[in-house]
Amino acid sequence: MMEERTNDDVQKLDLHRLLQNFSRTLRKTWWCVVLLAVCLGCLQYYRAWKSYRPMYTASASLALKSSMVSTTDLVDTTQYYNSQAVEQVVSSFPYIISSEAMQERLRLALNANWVNGSIQATGVGDTNLFVLSVTSSSPQDAYDILLAVMDNYPQVASYVIGDTQLFLIEEPVVPTIPNQTFQGTGTAIKWGILGALLGLGLTMLLALCRKTVQGKDDLKNLTAVPCLGTLPFIRVKRRSKGTDGKVSVLNERLGDQLSAPVNGIQVQLLRRFRDTEEGARVILVTSTVPGEGKTTVSFNLAASLAQSGKEVILVDADLRHQVIKERIGITTPSAGLLELSRAPMPDVSRVLIPVEGTSLRLLAGDNRIASPMSILDSAKMRGILRQTRSLGDYVIIDAPPAGILADASVLCRSADQVLYVVRYDGIPQSQIAEGLHSLSGRGKLAGYVINGVPHSKGSGYGYGYGYGYGYGRYGYGKYGYGGKRYGYGSASGEKSRTKKSKS
Repeated sequence: MMEERTNDDVQKLDLHRLLQNFSRTLRKTWWCVVLLAVCLGCLQYYRAWKSYRPMYTASASLALKSSMVSTTDLVDTTQYYNSQAVEQVVSSFPYIISSEAMQERLRLALNANWVNGSIQATGVGDTNLFVLSVTSSSPQDAYDILLAVMDNYPQVASYVIGDTQLFLIEEPVVPTIPNQTFQGTGTAIKWGILGALLGLGLTMLLALCRKTVQGKDDLKNLTAVPCLGTLPFIRVKRRSKGTDGKVSVLNERLGDQLSAPVNGIQVQLLRRFRDTEEGARVILVTSTVPGEGKTTVSFNLAASLAQSGKEVILVDADLRHQVIKERIGITTPSAGLLELSRAPMPDVSRVLIPVEGTSLRLLAGDNRIASPMSILDSAKMRGILRQTRSLGDYVIIDAPPAGILADASVLCRSADQVLYVVRYDGIPQSQIAEGLHSLSGRGKLAGYVINGVPHSKGSGYGYGYGYGYGYGRYGYGKYGYGGKRYGYGSASGEKSRTKKSKS
């Protein structure tokens, strides 16, 4: 009985996640659904318009008088009217109209090479009345053909059904209204609805195929690396200067919304430090691809440690795209790892930038380089990082994404623990597992954190805000989920990010 309840809970959870994925995917692809509906509707409207051909019908009511003699009254030879004569006219009408003699007479009467219309005769009940109608794409042709038939039919029919006379009861007129109206709007609406349903079906298919990280247990089957915690989705207004508008534990407006989960991750890391060698203080933070929030996590982890009274140094090791100073709002020119690697006698203590109101200091520069591997993988760089270690209690290294660059693997040699950032519902689980595997050989992976978890009822941290900086431009060019298209900056090798020092 207990097992059945567990299975039911799993099914409910899967259905709930499926609906969440469908809703999330639809928010991103709604325009595709609308576009598909509009395209199908417009296409069918155009096809209906192209195929629409208005047809006009001219008709006349006629009475038939036949010279047939009654077999029951040989004395009275008076011509009579009966339904049998009409039936005979109606039944023989197609043959007479299609006969060569009739067609030739009609072409001569119309002065045309062909008869542009279809001709039909219909009897009216058990009377000697019948309706003669002509349908054509031209209202004038329908009228002219009708007159020509009434003029020539008696002469041709006399060879088949004997002498007949037609008496006009209702005068025909040139038709002005087509038989059928254009139904393009209704067709467009029907196909538009069909297109929308098709788009929703494709959205549901995408939701079914979506294999991203949305819970702590999603990577259990792919890696043995533990999940150290989650960070909530927090949205704040950005400001041009300072940290008031930043997603930061230093932002008083956020209160415990961010500091509580960051402190929880900090505790998990410190426990692992106690299990390692004495003095291990260097934590490297990386992710699979840009945009997962690793820089924001690095800064908040460093700021949280600094708030506890520790001397913390935050190193911007992403030499291709240094952004920590910009995120914090520091515009003062400074030297980082790149500048120190070119100095004859690098002195880290002289270039550290203090963060006002905290014991946190930054090691961040202003220049970029397209290919920093030779600099990062050098004895001089390892010496700089050892020197940095001696200047504080903790060193946080903000490394490039491990899923697209080898920089993080090289920097792991100077780190004691690696914290991996995974964006909630960001990229496929398999791609994350590959990134973790590229670092797992070092034996320093402390675990991963899930960043940007949205608010849900019953969750540990129910904060309905937006956390991180999203998947915008990162500086490496455009990249996809497959991780095959990347650009690494300028071909010239470096690009200055500020000109203030020259002025």
